[in-house]
Amino acid sequence: MAGEIIIRGARTHTLKHVTVRIPKHRLVVLTGPSGSGKSALALDTLNREAQRQYLEALGFVSHQLPRPPGDRIDGLAPTVSVDQHLTNRSPRSTVGTETAIYTYLRVLFAKVGHRPCPACGRDIAPPHTLAVAVTEDADEPEEARSPCPHCGTPVAVLGMAHFAFNKVAGACPTCTGLGVVNQVDLHHLADVANLITVVQGLVDAGNTVVVVAHRLDLVKCADWIIDLGPEGGSAGGEIIAEGPPEQVAAAEGSQTGRLLRPLLARDRASVG
Repeated sequence: MAGEIIIRGARTHTLKHVTVRIPKHRLVVLTGPSGSGKSALALDTLNREAQRQYLEALGFVSHQLPRPPGDRIDGLAPTVSVDQHLTNRSPRSTVGTETAIYTYLRVLFAKVGHRPCPACGRDIAPPHTLAVAVTEDADEPEEARSPCPHCGTPVAVLGMAHFAFNKVAGACPTCTGLGVVNQVDLHHLADVANLITVVQGLVDAGNTVVVVAHRLDLVKCADWIIDLGPEGGSAGGEIIAEGPPEQVAAAEGSQTGRLLRPLLARDRASVG
């Protein structure tokens, strides 16, 4: 279990009690026809449960992240989801705000952050026993106060709003925080080799990278493929094949395997 993520009985959207093992520290590519359940498995099951477990581990209660339908998921670590269809064009947006990184940090700092007492100036450690809820209004300053252990002055308990640039409690007092908007379209990279290099760099750094992909030049570079299908919608939601590219290419009934076979054969011929 230490070297893999195990999803048991996933039933999100069209997934049909899917049980699958995802090797850690590898490039894992989810394939299959449109609507076969790739995003349901990667985003709505794997990513959502990782976020929920992270919040729960820090003692937060999130009403907006219920457990995804399924039996159990083991071996998870905090995840970051990157979508190529970014819609936020605010000049205050950063890589952190467009992914879960900024939220993770805000949750962490709100839970374990220290602050000086406004009355005596001495350090106040976080009240670890205080339960904090992550809800739709979690960005608003917390009303709860805790007495300073040194002088007894009531001090507002740190909340997520104290680390939000667009809230009074966390806004920069000397600047607007405005930047320059740059939009990146992953469809128009110079070549897919650049994307593969970036992804492989993440894997080499010890991360587990799960990619939903259709492009075969990326799929063939995977360490492990999970192919869903056989079709989309109600005819999908099942694991058709899984394993290294060569193994999936040999799987009967896999549309991805059928498309991979000639590509891998050409690669072998060019090497030979």
